[in-house]
Amino acid sequence: MWKRTPLDEPKTSLEKRDDLSPNNSRRHKVKTTAKQRACENEVTIISTKIWMHSFVYEHFHTYTDERVKHVEL
Repeated sequence: MWKRTPLDEPKTSLEKRDDLSPNNSRRHKVKTTAKQRACENEVTIISTKIWMHSFVYEHFHTYTDERVKHVEL
């Protein structure tokens, strides 16, 4: 015989409000500051530059200069 568990019962208005609250752990997102995002972007740019330099060196055996903006392939 199937029995009703507490989860199957309708929620009270207080429980519904808890689900919609911004501090609910499942829906709570950590906000990043502009400074953190800028740092993450800087790291991405630097790692991309390093990757490009190593890629060009491996394939063409020359280091790219910082002033070189575009590599003709």
